[in-house]
Parts: sequence; C-alpha cells; structure tokens
Amino acid sequence: MQVPTQPAAIDRQLSDVVSRLLRAIEEENQMLSERQGPSLDALIQKKSQLLLELLRVQKTVNPDALHPVSRQLLKTLRTALEANRRLLAINLAAAKEITDTILEALRQSESDGTYGGAFGGYEASP
Repeated sequence: MQVPTQPAAIDRQLSDVVSRLLRAIEEENQMLSERQGPSLDALIQKKSQLLLELLRVQKTVNPDALHPVSRQLLKTLRTALEANRRLLAINLAAAKEITDTILEALRQSESDGTYGGAFGGYEASP
C-alpha cells in the first residue's frame, strides 16, 4: 500500500505554525511556573491567533503523509499543551482560593455577629 504524498510546502507551513505556537506556549508555561510578568494578555492573544492559524493549516494536511519531523513536532506540541493546561488549572484554582478568601473577609467585616449565617440577609435568632 502506497502512502499518499503531501507537498513539502504544506509540511513546512505546518512546522512553522507549530514551532511558533510551541514557543508561545513554552513562554506562557515559564511565566505561569515562575509566577512572573504583569499580564499574560498579549501572550494569550498570540496563542489564540496561532491556534486559529494551526486549525487553518490542519484542514490542508494529509495526516498519513506527514513528514516524521512534523509528527514529532506535533507530539512535542501536545506535551506542551498538556503542561499548559495543568499550569492554567493550578493558577485558576489559586485565583479562586484568593477570591474565596477575600469574599469571606468581606462577609466577616460586614457582620457584627448579631445575626448568624446569611450574607446580606437577616435571620431571626432562635
């Protein structure tokens, strides 16, 4: 059985997009790991644009005809994306914990302890 061929230009285009996306994800992963940088907004926008570009290129690719280098690059991208997902989940969980702590502090500061429980409402004492 003969494996279908794919124009080298498509492989190069795919490798180019994947390489740029991989660099953006690795940069974001480093910033998330080191908890550095004022904002990830620009990097997130760049990552989104590159993912869209990858989806466009993907429509023209014959997966059976991918060059081995492109296959390896895609595997590396998958690993980086999984690490990115884990780091984002950790950062979201930390942000939620901080938010919950702030909300609880606000609830405590608004209550004089006379009434129990409900935030912003009144409950009769037994």
